[in-house]
Amino acid sequence: MALLHVDHTRAAQPPRFLVKLLQLLGPTGYRAQAWLSELFHNPFAPAWKSWDRLTWAMDIYYVLVIPPTLAFMCDFTSSYMFSYLFFDTLSLLRVFLNTLRPKVNKFGQLITDAKGKRDFYFKNGAGWCELIGAIPIDWIPLFVGLPGNLLHVSMACQNPYYLYADGSMTQGVVDASKSLVDRRFVYHLDNIPPDLLLYSILRVLRLVSTVGTVKWALQAKIPWLSSPISRLIKNLIMSLFLTHIDSCVFFFLETMVMSEKRWINEIGASVDKFGVPQTVWVRYLINYFYCQRSLFFIPRETMHVPAEIIYQCCEALFAACLYGSILGNLSQIVRSFDSQATLDKAERHRKVTKRFLSKYMIAKEFPVPLQEKVLNHEEFEWVHKRGMDTERIFHAFPKSLRLEVCVHLYYALICEVPLFKDTDDVFKVALCEKISLISAQRGFYVAKAGDVGNEMYFIRAGAVNVLTKDESKVIVTLGQGAFFGEISIFQECRRTATVRTACDTELCVLKKSDFDEILQAYPSMVAVFRQAVAEREERDAQRRRDEEASAALKAKEAEIARLEQQDRMLQQLRAKGSSSGGSSAIAGGRNTAGGSTMASGSLWKVGIARATGGSGGGKPGRWTASQLATRFGSAGGLGGSLVNHADLGAVASQSREMGSDEGSGGGGGERSGHGGPRGDTHHVPPVQGRGEDMEPILESASTT
Repeated sequence: MALLHVDHTRAAQPPRFLVKLLQLLGPTGYRAQAWLSELFHNPFAPAWKSWDRLTWAMDIYYVLVIPPTLAFMCDFTSSYMFSYLFFDTLSLLRVFLNTLRPKVNKFGQLITDAKGKRDFYFKNGAGWCELIGAIPIDWIPLFVGLPGNLLHVSMACQNPYYLYADGSMTQGVVDASKSLVDRRFVYHLDNIPPDLLLYSILRVLRLVSTVGTVKWALQAKIPWLSSPISRLIKNLIMSLFLTHIDSCVFFFLETMVMSEKRWINEIGASVDKFGVPQTVWVRYLINYFYCQRSLFFIPRETMHVPAEIIYQCCEALFAACLYGSILGNLSQIVRSFDSQATLDKAERHRKVTKRFLSKYMIAKEFPVPLQEKVLNHEEFEWVHKRGMDTERIFHAFPKSLRLEVCVHLYYALICEVPLFKDTDDVFKVALCEKISLISAQRGFYVAKAGDVGNEMYFIRAGAVNVLTKDESKVIVTLGQGAFFGEISIFQECRRTATVRTACDTELCVLKKSDFDEILQAYPSMVAVFRQAVAEREERDAQRRRDEEASAALKAKEAEIARLEQQDRMLQQLRAKGSSSGGSSAIAGGRNTAGGSTMASGSLWKVGIARATGGSGGGKPGRWTASQLATRFGSAGGLGGSLVNHADLGAVASQSREMGSDEGSGGGGGERSGHGGPRGDTHHVPPVQGRGEDMEPILESASTT
């Protein structure tokens, strides 16, 4: 079939009058319009799938009922005709809807324009079969035979036998005085109305519409069964179906035979030994049994009519074809069993090897991490070998065709890599040729942190999780089209993270050895990649430096915030002491150089405490006034304090005098007033441990 032109600008839409009608219904109408739009653009919509199941049921009904209608036409009364009318209408509707249904051709193109869908449907053999089977030719004799028509032709067979409850039987006339049990027919051509005979023959054309369903059934795989068993069961079902057709056709032939020595009379399939006509199901089963024997080269006996003998010869030829087909399928089944056995043998060998390897490592007391690495590597090797199947298939192709396949599969992935993005197309095609495809199940470890890397990976389908070294946290999840491990093909390095598949994933692998081989063929690219790798390493180094500087800055900001919080706490304590009547000599100091009041700050207070010894007992501190001025005298110091050397000296002297007195507050206390009583003191809690512990913090804050 040639490639059909798909005109997306003329895509089929629901009829305009229907769209306008639905719009009048409000929200419900808009939902129905969206549903119709999906039907006109999605051939696999749920509504289409439900419709397919309904048409399959109709075809199965046709296959089972139409052949008996031909053979036992007198027993299929008008009650069956109502069901026929329903399914025949459904068959017409199938043809109409299939011309509107979007199609997908063998190249995977979606066909949505009206002309393209009609052409595709009728260029397909199943479309014409459905059309022929849907034409209601068989309705003509049906409507002619209805009561009240011009011809008023009866559709009932003549001279039936009526069986009563007392065991008696009459022919042609019903005895109203007796209880009727059944009505049976002796099939002779003289007793069958011509319209009924014509209707039964024309109805066989309905089987033509079931060709598509039969082909689908032959190609479908039975769920939960292996392919060989599925084919075997389908062959048996096909044999039963062909026997069903054969038995009905043979009984119809017997109906046309006028001789009293016809086979159904000789075998007792028409009338039993007591002269009572057989029921329709007994006739069918007897005929089915002998047809099954004939299809396996056991011919019927007691045949005297030439028409029966000719049919028997044709049946033998058909049986030879059927038998050969069954034998051919059986041989294919055996071969498929052998192929599956080969695969199963390889799988069993791998399991035995893996089990032996596991026992060996346990016996030799391998560490658990090493055992995991070995088993993961074995699993990875197995996945690699299974992934080589497609490469072996394409390897037999001519190189130009193989390159086209590789470019189609991998070119877009290569273009996503920044290192390869600006290279010429010839180099990219060479990379495509060296890429191999592997499949990995969920939870498979593609790379482990610390392992030597010699492969680059592209994600063709699925996703992977990049984990920390201890695998406790997912750093990032990479999806379809992403790549990782590209630096390992340029230089010797180790994996910095663990990569594990998040689902069933297809990975494209580019090995370092293959990449080096390509670089030997394209030496001019070596300098380009060397420069690109150097630039990338410089960017990574700069990024790390920026991250370290940012982390240090955040740490200093946090330390400053902590010291400011301590400063606010000390201010609150000073305010509390002032409200009780005592004035702080330290907080009330004046700046003799600038004439401004010096604001108190935690760093300044801590410095005073450090200078005066602040640990209780009046011991002198190690910091002098000049040291305090050096640490805290710069303009714009923390807390907005402006301190000069003179103020610091005065404050330090006052603090030493206060520290020499024995305060009642215990160690670490600071005297608030110059001349107040001993009880007029308040204790400032140490900011951080001893005074010596504050020196690094003060130095850091001074630097900041």
